[in-house]
Amino acid sequence: MALNFGALPGILISPTATLGKLKKGANLADGLTLYLAVAAIAIVINVVVSLITLSSVTYAGKSLMSWVGGSGIASIMLGQIFSLVIGLVIFLAICLLTTKITASIGGKKDDLQKTTGLLSYTGAAFYLFIQLPLSVIINVVMFGLMGQTMAQSMVTGQIDPAKAGPLAGVGLIYLALLLAMALWEWLIAGKAAGIANGTTWGAGIAGLLLTMIILVVVLFVIGVTIGVAIGLGSISSVSMTSTASPSGFAIAGL
Repeated sequence: MALNFGALPGILISPTATLGKLKKGANLADGLTLYLAVAAIAIVINVVVSLITLSSVTYAGKSLMSWVGGSGIASIMLGQIFSLVIGLVIFLAICLLTTKITASIGGKKDDLQKTTGLLSYTGAAFYLFIQLPLSVIINVVMFGLMGQTMAQSMVTGQIDPAKAGPLAGVGLIYLALLLAMALWEWLIAGKAAGIANGTTWGAGIAGLLLTMIILVVVLFVIGVTIGVAIGLGSISSVSMTSTASPSGFAIAGL
């Protein structure tokens, strides 16, 4: 299918009709192309917003840009690229698992091509028209109202408890909006999964929910495993260095 950006608003307004029209030409290659295109847009916007914020907010007479320095900016860039790679892997995993589970629940033949194509459209629609504007607005509000407080926390790692209340309040509002958006997107993405695999909306919703549960568990196990491995590696390094050092406290700088 040729990418149809004009169909994105219809996914939010009239998902059944819009996704039904997109299904015929949906395929894996175009789905990944759309995902990467939106991800590239996200990276550019995130970097630009970060640079504007770092340049405009000051602490102790210096902009955050000065505090962060070139290495910090490079870290932001690398972080965005890393997020893109991880995000793509997770997206492919979501498409594959959702296809298999949804088709299994509905008793239909699974169709990864159409599932990837339609899920890329739902993701693009929610990001471009809801999540992106919401994130920019919240970012402007938070730094506009509490720029100094947030700058202090970024530079020193500490925050004035008396000023933490408003910051936490805005954070809770943002979290509530994100949860509402996630629920809405889950329902629409479930519709996309059902249509892609020729089964019901309920099967699509259930398939997507089970997929997310599986991925959360897998990612949690991977995170714990990596954390434990790093921790054991650190302990081993400390033990070896302590044995070789005249003082067992040398590794800790004491």
